[in-house]
Amino acid sequence: MNPTPTPPVIQILIPTYNVERYLHELFESLSAQTYEHWQAIFVNDASTDSSGEILDKWANQDARIRVIHLTQNRGVSHARNVALGEVTAPFFCFVDSDDRLHPQHLELMLQRAEETGADLVQTGIVFFDDLTDKTKTPPMVFGRSTFSSKRLLTQMCFDRRVGSFLWQFLYRSATFCNLPTFPIGHNYEDIRVIPTWIERASLIASTGFSTYYYRQVHNSIIHTKSIKNIQDHLEAIRVRSQYIATSPLFSGFARFLLRSVHRGICYQILQSTLALPDGPEKAIVKQEAEQTLRSFGGFPHYGIPEKWVIKWHIVQRAITELLLFGSV
Repeated sequence: MNPTPTPPVIQILIPTYNVERYLHELFESLSAQTYEHWQAIFVNDASTDSSGEILDKWANQDARIRVIHLTQNRGVSHARNVALGEVTAPFFCFVDSDDRLHPQHLELMLQRAEETGADLVQTGIVFFDDLTDKTKTPPMVFGRSTFSSKRLLTQMCFDRRVGSFLWQFLYRSATFCNLPTFPIGHNYEDIRVIPTWIERASLIASTGFSTYYYRQVHNSIIHTKSIKNIQDHLEAIRVRSQYIATSPLFSGFARFLLRSVHRGICYQILQSTLALPDGPEKAIVKQEAEQTLRSFGGFPHYGIPEKWVIKWHIVQRAITELLLFGSV
């Protein structure tokens, strides 16, 4: 049994629901961490499989593992909110319960935080397929560097390689206390809240390494087209756009360019409605997507081949990047 530091230096927040088949891999990667002064807080969101029993077994074997069992399933946002309320360590990070970590994940992020004094440390991602275990490692946009919250937020808005992933960061607790909570009952909750979190960071550092292994599950929320998912994605984009429109970090020029990016995202969401089964609900969500697109100054591209619309949005993003980073 491993002793628990008093207090741990890093707390790892892990919402858990019906992931019995993946927990062993996660525990293996936690146990293999080269940095040992951590505590993992698992919030079992009323799992109906054996996840709860597996968590209790591991907690009995390793005192660094703590399990909170919820009696009612309320979703990942509520589970994350519960975990956030338990943070007492100098640093914390998020991990999804079906993912895994490089052995130096914690060590490299903490090392960068101590070297630079950064409030937020970013690591790169390795995507791996749930069925084949085949991996893909996108290049890190910022490499091993330090940068401002304005730079990260601007890049995050239009560069898919940056993403809006909560688990991509190590957070300094003193900076990120009293955070806005995650909205309960909505998907794409990270898109909604992470800009307001990042804005708090005076300095952000990147490790230059990809140490978070993200499992791509083919029936996961992000890969599932449904009425709720599309509506939640549209709402998340509207919330993020409103944040950009009111945040003092962004100039009028940046807001103008980022608006065009959101227009492209909304068009892609509109296209995803075509995969929905025909019916009145499809018509409603399609109309909502069209209205959101129009609010960003765009229109459905009826009559224009889809490949040309997609090419235009690629060119538009490239122009945005070229113009915007002359002013950031």
